[in-house]
Amino acid sequence: MEGAASNAVTWTASGGTLQAGDTQATWTAPDVAGPYTLSATSVANPTQRASVTLTVTP
Repeated sequence: MEGAASNAVTWTASGGTLQAGDTQATWTAPDVAGPYTLSATSVANPTQRASVTLTVTP
């Protein structure tokens, strides 16, 4: 549909296993302790980004 806003995002993770689609992702934490950052960046406007840092303590 022409002119429709895109809600697709690009997903990244600094470790672990990331399974990502256009609008949602599943992250599996690694077995190694430490901080890991997960980010989502808008495809339509790359200046819009959200991220979270999680600390894994196996």
